[in-house]
Amino acid sequence: MTLLVVITWLGVFIVVLCLFYYVYNDRHTRRLQEHRRIEISELAMVFQTLRDVVSEQKILAKEFNEQIEEKLSLVRGVVNEAQNKMKQIQQEICEQSQKLKELQEQIDRIVCQKNVLSDTSIRDVKSIGTISIIEAESVCEEINEKIEDNKDKLQEIPSEEIKKINEKEDNETLISLSKEQEYIQNAYHSLVGLSGKQNQIEEEKSQISVRNNMDRKDELTPIQKMVLEYHNAGMTTSEIAKELGKTKGEVRLILSLAISKSSKE
Repeated sequence: MTLLVVITWLGVFIVVLCLFYYVYNDRHTRRLQEHRRIEISELAMVFQTLRDVVSEQKILAKEFNEQIEEKLSLVRGVVNEAQNKMKQIQQEICEQSQKLKELQEQIDRIVCQKNVLSDTSIRDVKSIGTISIIEAESVCEEINEKIEDNKDKLQEIPSEEIKKINEKEDNETLISLSKEQEYIQNAYHSLVGLSGKQNQIEEEKSQISVRNNMDRKDELTPIQKMVLEYHNAGMTTSEIAKELGKTKGEVRLILSLAISKSSKE
């Protein structure tokens, strides 16, 4: 009997233990499942928020790309306009350069025509009552020839009288040449159109130069030497005039006189 009672109580105790373990395990599993469900729901919420954020970022990226494309289109339009303007400016520059070349050619032609006209005007001064440089040279040559012809006649005259006569003739020739030179300069300045003050200044300069050359008529003056050296060096009359600060007519006159004196020597 006791054995049966003990066995029954043991069986009841084991059944109670099994029930307790089952109930405890069931509650524990339910708690774990609930906890996992909560975690899963939280993760689902997190994923949903991430999806929302990603969708918002995609929308922002699309808007940003659209804005960038608009700005790029504006920049491209500005660049295209600038390129078109640059092309137009280059074309205008080419046209202006061609016009400048044409104007330069016209200026060169005008300068050549002016030089030709000045040369022809100096040569044709005789037709309007003036004496040209070539005629002045011919007059000088005639005077020198007369002086040489008179030397033979004056061999029988004493030396003192010869000196006096030569001095008188030299003075007369120098005075006549100075007058002719002044007359030529005045005619040339009247043709070119210079002012009266410049003519007076140039007349004074010519008178001073004539007075200085009274004692040495056969020698070249420093100005004539300089002009002749510049001319032999290959410089033009305009360059010599700029270098010496004189007009082209004065330079040509000085050059012609220097050449005539050097040829006589």
